Amino acid sequence: VYLSISISIICIAKLIVFFCQDLDLIYYVLKRLSNNVTDANLKQLRKLEHVDLDNCAAVSDEGITALARNCPNMKSLIVQQCRSVTDEGITSNVSICENLNNLNVTYSGVTANCVTDLKKNYWYSAMLLFLC
Repeated sequence: VYLSISISIICIAKLIVFFCQDLDLIYYVLKRLSNNVTDANLKQLRKLEHVDLDNCAAVSDEGITALARNCPNMKSLIVQQCRSVTDEGITSNVSICENLNNLNVTYSGVTANCVTDLKKNYWYSAMLLFLC
C-alpha cells in the first residue's frame, strides 16, 4: 500500500511541474521526493519566486542555471545539501536573478571563496552559507 501512495505522490508532483509552469508564485518543495527532483524538472519551471531544493541530490549547476534563466525574478533559493551545486551554478544564478535576497547553500558544493565573493558583492536579507 505504501508503494502505491509513493507512486501517486511522484505522479502528482510531476503533474504540478508540468501544468503549473505559469503560476506567479509557488514553492517547489519536494523534500519527500528529493531523489526524484532532477535538472530536467527544473528546466520546465517558470516564474518561480521561492525555490526550496533542500537535499535534492540529482540537482546540479545545470538545473539551477536553467531555473535562473526561466525565473529571473526569483527572490529565494535553497540548495542546502545539494552537493552537485557548485560555485559556477550559484554565481550564474545570482548574476541572473537580481531580486534574489535569500540564499541557502548550506552543505552544498559551494566553496569558501564563492561565499566570500557573495558576501562582498551581493546583499541578502537572509543568507545561510555554512560549508561542511
